[in-house]
Amino acid sequence: MLPEQKDGKQVWRMIEVKSSTSVKDYHRDDVTVQAFVAQSAGVPLEAIALAHIDSSWIYPGNEDYQGLLKENDLTAEAFSRTDEVKGWIAQAQSIAAEPSEPAIGTGDHCGTPFECGFYDYCSRDEPKPEHPINWLPRFSSTKEKELTIKGVYDLKDVPDNLLNDKQQRVKDYTLANEVFSTLLVPQQIWLRMIFPPIFSTLKPSSSPYLSGKVPV
Repeated sequence: MLPEQKDGKQVWRMIEVKSSTSVKDYHRDDVTVQAFVAQSAGVPLEAIALAHIDSSWIYPGNEDYQGLLKENDLTAEAFSRTDEVKGWIAQAQSIAAEPSEPAIGTGDHCGTPFECGFYDYCSRDEPKPEHPINWLPRFSSTKEKELTIKGVYDLKDVPDNLLNDKQQRVKDYTLANEVFSTLLVPQQIWLRMIFPPIFSTLKPSSSPYLSGKVPV
């Protein structure tokens, strides 16, 4: 929230910062809701923008990060969607007022754009396979849905003709309980490793710290 002066009065400009390299649809919804909340609370919100990483920016060094973030003015769009937000609120309040929870099965909506915190609760009565299909990398949700309708929930029951080479490898090594690596690491070293392994990763939008580099 940045204070500004307009016609001798203090107004506010809001900037929502996202660790991505572009504006996503759910970002627009997020900004719209925040603008609605601020205005409903009586904040004289003059403008709202979304800032994200500029992937073409090159770090010049000397801790100069000017230009790392790219602002997108979403004021007009956010302010014009007030009635839409009111509709979301009314729908949520209507569901909350029901005597029982809605009977809605799990699906793609549970992980879009992020995994829902209630997924475990909603899926409590669903089959719990030893090797879930969603372990397959980049396996289409359409194929997974079709298999679910047929009662297929475990990797061992997924037909091989639906898999690409990488997915087939994941299936084979998972079911065989074996480790696969493209590195030339002796099996004795793998056997001495502690399992389950712990992975650490940087966000795609991590800021560079070496001059002449771009965000990676």
